[in-house]
Amino acid sequence: SFPGLAGSTYANQYIIGQPTNIVRLYQLLGVNPQTGQYQFTDFNGDGKITTPEDRQVIEDISVKYFGGWTNTLQYKNWDLSFLFQFVKKKARNYIGIMTMPGTMNNQPVQVLDVWSPENPNGTFMPYSTVNTSSHNLLRSSTAAYTDASFIRLKNVQLGYRIPLKSGPFKDVKIYFQGQNLFTWTKFFGVDPESSSLGFLPPLRTYSFGIQFNL
Repeated sequence: SFPGLAGSTYANQYIIGQPTNIVRLYQLLGVNPQTGQYQFTDFNGDGKITTPEDRQVIEDISVKYFGGWTNTLQYKNWDLSFLFQFVKKKARNYIGIMTMPGTMNNQPVQVLDVWSPENPNGTFMPYSTVNTSSHNLLRSSTAAYTDASFIRLKNVQLGYRIPLKSGPFKDVKIYFQGQNLFTWTKFFGVDPESSSLGFLPPLRTYSFGIQFNL
């Protein structure tokens, strides 16, 4: 329970009986062909898109499940080890944090998918010099939160062991190692794990080494 929730500053954030990690969103219907503006569901029918009255779509952005798979394979003097990471979740995508096109910021190529009579399924409304609230509403709509599930090859190492018949070492291992080599995801953003513009995705690194074993 949350006594006085409706009159508090948390009224737009929490709902009784729902997880605390939710967001309340406008429901995007697409681009209105008459106005060229984004169109949203007017849940209370007052002819305006307002909050909290029209932010009625509830999205839980908690991680549903996560895990990993690691294994080591050996054949004669060869060995191969790897680690896969997987996460099932939804998160705020690039639409939710993007700046308005035309404001001297880098933009992804997807912003070229603009609605027009020839492209009726275009994602973004036509760009113009007219200042409207549509872009801000879009950033708080169902378009801004999508599947951020991913599978990532976190680590892989391939090694070859050479036995030594003399000297202080039993053998020497030559290996190649890579980290964050591949990520499989449909997420529209910099990285599905952090899902924010304030973080770089994990660096892809390669290394080569020699290990002497006593």
